Amino acid sequence: MNSKTQATTVENEFYSPMLRALVKAEAKRDCPEFPDEHFLKAGVGRCLNDVRSGRDWIQKAMTILKLAITVSRFFISLKSQRRLRLTQNIACAVRAEADEIATAVRIQ
Repeated sequence: MNSKTQATTVENEFYSPMLRALVKAEAKRDCPEFPDEHFLKAGVGRCLNDVRSGRDWIQKAMTILKLAITVSRFFISLKSQRRLRLTQNIACAVRAEADEIATAVRIQ
C-alpha cells in the first residue's frame, strides 16, 4: 500500500457514506474548534453507544473516537440551526445513496 492509499478499516467503511455526503453538503462550514466531521461522528456515536448521559458520551468520544471536544462545545453545537440543516442534508444524501445501491442490487 502506498502512502496515499488510506487503509480500509471498519470505521472508514462505516463513515464513508456520511463523509462523501459531507463533501457535497450545502450547509458545511470550516469550524476549527469542532469540525463538522467530528460533530457528525459524535452524533452517530452517541446514538450507537450505551451511555447514561451526554457527559458520559463526551468522555467516551474523547477516548474512543479521539475527538477534540468539550461538553460545552458539544451541547452548544446541538442547538445550532446550521448544524441541524447539515444533519438533514447528510441524512438525505446518505439515504439517496443507499436507495441507489439497493436499486442496482435488485436489477442484477
